[in-house]
Amino acid sequence: MFQIRRFNYCRVCLALLLVWLLAGCSRVDEDVVGETAASTSLNAGASTPDYLAYLEENEQLSGGQATVFDTTPNAFSQPIPGLEREQELLFFVGNSFFNQNWVTAPASTTARDGLGPLFNARSCAGCHFKDGRGRAPEFAGEMPTGFLLRLSVPGTDFYGEPLPEPNYGGQLQDQAIMGFAAEGVVNLVYEEMPFTFPDGETVLLRQPVYELSDLAYGDMHAEVQTSPRVDNQLGVTLTFNDNDGD
Repeated sequence: MFQIRRFNYCRVCLALLLVWLLAGCSRVDEDVVGETAASTSLNAGASTPDYLAYLEENEQLSGGQATVFDTTPNAFSQPIPGLEREQELLFFVGNSFFNQNWVTAPASTTARDGLGPLFNARSCAGCHFKDGRGRAPEFAGEMPTGFLLRLSVPGTDFYGEPLPEPNYGGQLQDQAIMGFAAEGVVNLVYEEMPFTFPDGETVLLRQPVYELSDLAYGDMHAEVQTSPRVDNQLGVTLTFNDNDGD
């Protein structure tokens, strides 16, 4: 009898404790709801920044559903969201080829040999560092990173493309493997030019001047035209199957 009464007493105590806890939780929930409602009311009454009125709908999604919100130096190196496991595997395999250097042939690394004899960079990442944007040399003698010089002569071909320079082709290659000479050297200097704003403020702008030297394979065409290029960031790379167009 004593054990039964003690059991009933414990049940009553547990029931009272449960009721007390539920009541406490209810009060906490009511307080949170009240605070949330008050906060929402305050936010609703707050003024909207002026610049938001000029934003288009979903303008923050510049890449659509493939937009990656990343402000680190690796922002352009991320796969697009929503890839399947197999697609992610293909991405990272391709990324490894993108970052590793090619070597001269023959080599034990048969999948990555065949560099040269003339080239601008030993890897894709040599121009697109971290899949980002290149830059022109900052001073004379600095090796370019993601910078190259396109060459052409007056006129166009059958497809409307520029005509390449007869001796050096459509692009100057400033590096070479052992035993070969690079095509030449791009010398870059900057000339300062004053510029005056409408309000009278004057600043100095830098105008690049490009000169070619140490040409190893003869003189260039007398009317050669040069076009300096800085590699763009890669952003999103899409992969298509052979039958995607069917």
